Amino acid sequence: MFSVLHARVCAHAHAHAHSPALTVHLCCARRYLPIFKERQNLLKVVRENSVVVIVGETGSGKTTQLTQYLHEDGCVAAAHAV
Repeated sequence: MFSVLHARVCAHAHAHAHSPALTVHLCCARRYLPIFKERQNLLKVVRENSVVVIVGETGSGKTTQLTQYLHEDGCVAAAHAV
């Protein structure tokens, strides 16, 4: 499911790079990534610990989504490393 969705999102993103509709489409697509269901738990763990190691399968969203979650939650600041 993820690889098909990912391919569709990438193709759509390439074709509509500056489209407002793309933003809505990507937000919806993000909900299908394996990491999404753990978003709140991950943010809680990051807030409560100075060091967190995330382990997950390739394509689960560790690199792309977790950093976005941290940014959206306000965890990323000049003094923090991600």
